[in-house]
Amino acid sequence: MNRVLLLFCLLFLSGLGCQSSDGGTSQAAQPAPEPAFTPNAQFKYYHHIKGEGPRPKSGDLVRFRYTMKAGERVMYDSRTSGNDLEMSFPDKEQLERMGAQPLIEGLSVMAPGDSITLFFPMTNIAKAQDLEGVDTMIYEIVLVEVDPNATPQTPGGIGADPTKRQ
Repeated sequence: MNRVLLLFCLLFLSGLGCQSSDGGTSQAAQPAPEPAFTPNAQFKYYHHIKGEGPRPKSGDLVRFRYTMKAGERVMYDSRTSGNDLEMSFPDKEQLERMGAQPLIEGLSVMAPGDSITLFFPMTNIAKAQDLEGVDTMIYEIVLVEVDPNATPQTPGGIGADPTKRQ
């Protein structure tokens, strides 16, 4: 009888230890989301926050923040400037001249308030010495605003005609 009571107590206690903190109503772990791919260069990206607002189009002023990483090493973080970056979104001809641009590709699939992580494969690219062994650059991008009626405060910059860059 004591053995049966002991076995019952052990089973009861082990059941309590396995029960979730919300009373056992937790769902099974959800699978990781599938990546999406940008429309032109086919860079893989994941949306963290996805809104329904306007996507940037040619000539729109876009304000954004981004961090660029090589593995765990931060190569650039726009937040260090204290201001959001801004540019006039390039048109199709400008994009063709620039070639594959991970930042532009990422912004093109975003609405204001969106946050994505984009993966830029470094294959077939001449690498600086400090990037030897890096196969993928990781961009964490937040689109702050799309304004079709404004112009950048700083002429030139990202996405500008190369002859007008500062």
